[in-house]
Amino acid sequence: MPRIKVIFFLAADSFDIEEVTKIMKIQPMRTRKKKDWPIGTINAGFASDIWEIRTEEEECKAVRWQFEKIMRELFGRTKTINDLRRELNLKTGFVVVIKAKVGDFPEMVLTQEIISFAASINADIGFDMYID
Repeated sequence: MPRIKVIFFLAADSFDIEEVTKIMKIQPMRTRKKKDWPIGTINAGFASDIWEIRTEEEECKAVRWQFEKIMRELFGRTKTINDLRRELNLKTGFVVVIKAKVGDFPEMVLTQEIISFAASINADIGFDMYID
């Protein structure tokens, strides 16, 4: 069975991660400061301060199930996210991570609710797939 997790992130060249945590009233599962990215690596050009929450990686047959978990966590925070995005010039996004065997892919449908929510916070949606 495929394993799926969904990550929501806020990213910018530089911002106060602790202040964002207080304002969001959610403890991030991962943060990273731009200064932590190794200089001279291929990632150095894409380095950012990052604040993120994520679902646990679980066996799952549909991407939307994990996406809906993240949306419930963020429920009621659309205005807060948009205020932070504008004030701190933050990029918002989701990453759907899928680990599957050939021929055992999950249903990869983004419902109207998912698309509307992502659009309401100006978020990109990316897919990171690992196939055996």
